[in-house]
Amino acid sequence: MKSLCGVVLLLAVGLLPVGWASADEPTEPAPVPVETVPAPAEPAPVPASPTIEALLKETLTEADYESSQRCIQLNRVRQSEILDRQHVGLRTSRDSYQVIRLAKSCIGLDRDDVLSFRTNHGQLCRMDIIRGVDRASGIPGAFCSVDSIQAVTKEQYAFLRAQLRKQRRHAAKQ
Repeated sequence: MKSLCGVVLLLAVGLLPVGWASADEPTEPAPVPVETVPAPAEPAPVPASPTIEALLKETLTEADYESSQRCIQLNRVRQSEILDRQHVGLRTSRDSYQVIRLAKSCIGLDRDDVLSFRTNHGQLCRMDIIRGVDRASGIPGAFCSVDSIQAVTKEQYAFLRAQLRKQRRHAAKQ
């Protein structure tokens, strides 16, 4: 009887979980939760002509994407190249390259434009402004916001340039 009073007292106070029995009563095993395994996701369809993001995914590993930079010192830039209306390539040393992705396609940004940067403290950072300036007339183009700066290897950069060149030739033939 003492053990039953102790159980009732613990239940009343809230210290003993409901469902526990006294030492005199047989207990049933608690139900074991069943884990469900989600079905594998359907693979995304591959676009007919790969985008620059798809090309970067093919050439970069997951660890490479973690090396995304917030800023780059402009005095380290040795060469710049407009890859397309949403991507700009920078060479900062012999084997060091960065790909700048703009927030959206920049209307009027042409491959032969001269790049103009609107920055603070001599570094180009995410959310800074890039403009293309027409080489012949000197007329500046639209303001384009930097979305990300991604470090890539020399080989990745060369592969990316070659693929974009193929895309431009294919688009010109159509």
